[in-house]
Amino acid sequence: RRPPRSTPLYSSAASDVYKRQNHGWGKITNPVKWEKLGDAFSKYFGGILDFANPLFGFLAATGESICAILVLVGLYTQPAALLTAGTMFFAAMHHITTTGSPESAWVYFSIFTVIAMLGPGKYSFDEMVLKKK
Repeated sequence: RRPPRSTPLYSSAASDVYKRQNHGWGKITNPVKWEKLGDAFSKYFGGILDFANPLFGFLAATGESICAILVLVGLYTQPAALLTAGTMFFAAMHHITTTGSPESAWVYFSIFTVIAMLGPGKYSFDEMVLKKK
């Protein structure tokens, strides 16, 4: 049986607010951090993508801040949740291969992957305004 269409809205509210406030906002508003964030992704490719570290860092910061807000209000829910889940996957890999615990990154990865698979809820902007059918 499929869960109610409003499940993603209810399950994402708390995690989105926490993610944006405690992880993403300081990264998106500080472009100096983008190089280091991008390195957490590009290091898995043997240095051939190092030139794009600021871009990857910007995408990670966007996933943790702007996309969390988009998921919260239900606008472009699936692509926003997919970008956030991808960011959390690489955050977990970074913590596994360096220091720190990957636990919270795996929790966020799981939450946003489920939201990306289920799509927007019944009361989302995607459903009401964009009329996805």
